[in-house]
Amino acid sequence: MKFGIEIHGVDRLEAKVRQICANLPDRVKNGVMNAAEDTRKLAVKLTNSSRIGKCIKAEIIDTDTNERVAARLFNDTGEVPWSSYAEFGTGLYVDNEGIPDAIRLKRAESIPWYIHVDMVPADFGKYGYVRSGDFWIVHGMRPRPYMKPAGFQRRHENTETVLREIHDMLTEVCSG
Repeated sequence: MKFGIEIHGVDRLEAKVRQICANLPDRVKNGVMNAAEDTRKLAVKLTNSSRIGKCIKAEIIDTDTNERVAARLFNDTGEVPWSSYAEFGTGLYVDNEGIPDAIRLKRAESIPWYIHVDMVPADFGKYGYVRSGDFWIVHGMRPRPYMKPAGFQRRHENTETVLREIHDMLTEVCSG
């Protein structure tokens, strides 16, 4: 007994696989950038500060190989030099992020310190600082995190954003 098998359409399958391989890196990059941008928008919302919000940026940082794509969110301290202080706090209230040595690296050498009244808004006292003559006495600023919460709150959605981009690409290739 002799039998044979014929397979037709392998060339179409091969073309689709090649198209998937060609499109995958860019579509993953798009998904990662969209996820980073959505996280940036949430961080801006969580700051409750239009000045800090303007300095929060998102960018793709790793596309040297087609094996990995990464993005980052950051405070452009060239625009708002003190923006990171809002996230991590200062002085006695600095957030050490679970690293005891971080306090030593971030904390002012002299606590309290004094800020001349001309250097801050007139309503600086609403933050709990005490005025002494022409100076505000400052022991530090409590952290008001916005980047870390945005990242944690969006982690599931970010994965879904990248997966949706890949799914859409596969649907386009397979239906075409």
